[in-house]
Amino acid sequence: MNVSLSEKWDNFVKQQVDSGSYSSNSEVIRAGLRLLENERISSINEVSKLNSYLEKLATTDKKKFLDTNIQEIIKKEKLKAGIV
Repeated sequence: MNVSLSEKWDNFVKQQVDSGSYSSNSEVIRAGLRLLENERISSINEVSKLNSYLEKLATTDKKKFLDTNIQEIIKKEKLKAGIV
């Protein structure tokens, strides 16, 4: 596989190799791809958590659900402020 990079990215890759952080251009690119993959997985997980939350909200007594969450937030903030 051949990859074309802009001058900016080509210089960046060269700097990473020249600094000794990576032993080859390919190693720099693989590291970048791993970061991109991890970012995508994290995004998918966050969307999944949000969907679960929305499903729970849709099937729960909304007033009770929101009142409970508000009370938990108030309790946490009081603890942070040292108010018991």
